[in-house]
Formats: sequence, C-alpha cells, structure tokens
Amino acid sequence: MHRTVVAIGFAIAWLLSSVVARADDAVVACVQAAEDAQSQRSSHQLRAARLKFLLCAQESCPLVVRNDCAGWLADVDKLMPSIVVQARDTKGVELTDVRVMVDGEVLADRLDGLAIPVDPGVHLFQFERAGVPPLQQQILIREGEKGRAMPITLAATPPPDVPPPPPHRPPPLTYVFGGLAVGGFAGFTYFGLKGKADADEISTLPCAPTKTCDPGRVANARREVNAADISLGVGLLSLGAAAYVFFSDRARVAQPTTGLQTTILLLPGAARVSVRASF
Repeated sequence: MHRTVVAIGFAIAWLLSSVVARADDAVVACVQAAEDAQSQRSSHQLRAARLKFLLCAQESCPLVVRNDCAGWLADVDKLMPSIVVQARDTKGVELTDVRVMVDGEVLADRLDGLAIPVDPGVHLFQFERAGVPPLQQQILIREGEKGRAMPITLAATPPPDVPPPPPHRPPPLTYVFGGLAVGGFAGFTYFGLKGKADADEISTLPCAPTKTCDPGRVANARREVNAADISLGVGLLSLGAAAYVFFSDRARVAQPTTGLQTTILLLPGAARVSVRASF
C-alpha cells in the first residue's frame, strides 16, 4: 500500500512538472515571437511581423504579452500597404490567371480582385501567365498605401496551331478513267502500228494494184485500223472524264454545297457522257 501511494505521488509530480514545462515553453515562444515581430517591424518587414504578432496575441500567451502584441498588430495593419492588380491582355481582355511574384516570392497564384499585402519599399514585381512572356516592373510601395491600383498589360495568348488540311485525294473514279485512258492509248498504239504494218505489207504485194489480194487479210488490216481508232476514242473520252471528275471533285471540296454527278456509258462504236449538277 505504501509503495502504491509513493508511485502515485511520483506520477502526479511528473505530470505537474510536464504541465509547468509546457507552460514555460509556451511563454518563452510568445515572448520570442513578440521580440522577433518588433525587430521585423523596425526593418519594415511588415508581413512577417504581422504573422508573429498574431502568434503572441493568442489566448495561450500571458496577458501582458498578449495585450502588447494586439496593440502592435493594429499598428502594423495600419502601416501595411496593399495593391490591387488589374491585368488585361493586348486585346483588352481582362485576365485572372495571372501569378504575382515579388522579389522571387509568390504572393498570389491568380487574381481574385482582393488587395494583396506588400511590404513597403522598392520591389521587383513579376507577373506571369501561361503561354506568354512574363512582365517585370520595379515599383516603389509606400507605407500605409492601401489598395493601390496596379494596372498591367500582358501579351495576348497566341491562337492554337491549326493543323494543315489533309491532302486532297482524287476520287477512285479518277483512277478508273485514268486506267481506261492508258489502256485506250496503248490499244491505239498497238493496233495502229500493227494495222499500218499490215496495210503497208499488203500494198507491196502484186495483187495490190488490181485489188485482188486475200479479202480476209485485207479485212483483218481494216479491223486493226478500226480498233486503233476506237481505242483512241476510248482513250480521249476516258482522259476527259478523268480530268472532269478530278476537277469537279476539287470544286466540290472548295464549295461543299455544289454536287456533281457524272455518268459515262460506253457502247460498241460509241460513247455517251452525261453530267448532272445540283446547287
């Protein structure tokens, strides 16, 4: 029983000493904050001094220190200057996404129309906005100057890059008619050369003057010449159709409201092209 009472006594004493130590630490912190704040106020570091005066003006500090700090805090609030940044771009658009820096320290990440506390003295201001060059100004801030308007102009954000339009691809019908044109000209070359060669050969035969040569051979030479003429016609028509379809599609791309429909009908010994346009 005696040992239990002794242990409880030691515990209570330890708790009391801990409370006293924490109280002493709090008092020391309050006094130190008050001293630091006065030193900062004397060197015109009003923003830092205000934070320290807020600490030593708390209820946890001794009454004397608390009252002094509250009075000094009121004095600092009277002396603390402030600015109101009014930002626009070169197009006259009002901006809010502007970061305000003073002597390398960020004071505001964006503008909200509220006054920004600043220490008195000469400071290097930097105003930043994404996508445009920053603006730097060296400005004298006077003690006690409240809500000083600070209009600034930043460069306008450049327009986004517009990707180039995709290259124009001719419609498939262009290649179809182009292939027909190549085939027609190839047929014209082949049948024309062969028909001319056969006709020249027949003209050298003894039967040529009397026109008594083999009728089948003569008819074959004529068919080759006719095939050459038909192939040339198909080639020219197909080339014209390919060019027409190509340039019509270019016109349709330039003027989407214009519709063109081309129909080409090839018949033995004849060809017909019809065009229908809608506006």
